[in-house]
Amino acid sequence: MKLVIKFLILFVIVAFSDLIIFTYLHELAHKRALKKAGIKGNIAWNVKENIKHLGASPVAICSFDKKKLEKIGYERKKNIFLSGIKMDLIILLILSILSIIFGIFFILGKMIIWYILLVCNTLILIRVWHVINNIFKKDSDLDQFLHVV
Repeated sequence: MKLVIKFLILFVIVAFSDLIIFTYLHELAHKRALKKAGIKGNIAWNVKENIKHLGASPVAICSFDKKKLEKIGYERKKNIFLSGIKMDLIILLILSILSIIFGIFFILGKMIIWYILLVCNTLILIRVWHVINNIFKKDSDLDQFLHVV
């Protein structure tokens, strides 16, 4: 029973950290791509609303001037909207490599590695879910890109 409680506490901490840290990195990628295109972007946080409604809206959004976006070319628009997905894929790659490395250590018998491996694999599952949402969900990065083009 204690192991289940420890796992649940660890999962909540990891999931919350994922929401804050990786969402920030995702939106920062959009902001940097906007800056390269000459458009000012701001990251707006919406944590309170998410806690209230259990994830009804994105935790953070990169806001920008949509009129300026309409004036730039196709390639820059593509870079802006797909930069967040690229960042998610980079994070997934790093977490996967860490998972493999710590999996090898786990096989060699280090118990603390079990927790690290659990954290890495949990983060991988959460990131995969975010990437899928960013590709297929209504108002996702890809959906917004296709509507702007």
